Amino acid sequence: MELHYDPAANTAFLQLSDAPVGRARCRTVSVDPWLVDGLVNLCLDDAGRVVGVEFCDASALLPSETLRPYTSTSAEGGITA
Repeated sequence: MELHYDPAANTAFLQLSDAPVGRARCRTVSVDPWLVDGLVNLCLDDAGRVVGVEFCDASALLPSETLRPYTSTSAEGGITA
């Protein structure tokens, strides 16, 4: 399991599979935004298994301590984890 966070876009992707996951390789299913108070997408593989979860407006949906390692910048200006 691995979390990828883009602070500029405020989106996070929780990769549940060790296999490479990309939009071209999975089917996206939206979770009802009224139930989670935001936009959450499930990424399904060809067999219908959940291989990832995308969180739009991640800072509102995820605990701040989860995203904290991804929000500091290095001297080169890149994101550090």
